[in-house]
Amino acid sequence: MTKNTLLRLSAVAAIVGGVLRVADAFMTAAVAVHIQQVAYVVTDLILMFGLCGIYPSRSNRLGWAGLIGFVASVTGILMVRSSALSLFGPFCGFRAHVRQRRFALSNC
Repeated sequence: MTKNTLLRLSAVAAIVGGVLRVADAFMTAAVAVHIQQVAYVVTDLILMFGLCGIYPSRSNRLGWAGLIGFVASVTGILMVRSSALSLFGPFCGFRAHVRQRRFALSNC
């Protein structure tokens, strides 16, 4: 596979990931939670493939700002996907409001 082909496939993956991200926002409550979660994971994987394919080919032109943006975007996607991890304490991330409510009730 040539570099040009890889870049084009990565660009298509990034575009498809962006379109899927918009489509994911319009999923209604009629769709099962399991299907929504699978759609979110697939979307994030496609976006990661796009990022990991596009950045290396443009890294020289992007410089430090591009590296910081790439690392921030990959870190953001990984943090969303690993929301069960409590990297920033028990009251951050997904379901933080549930933890706060349980904490408040346990201290009464």
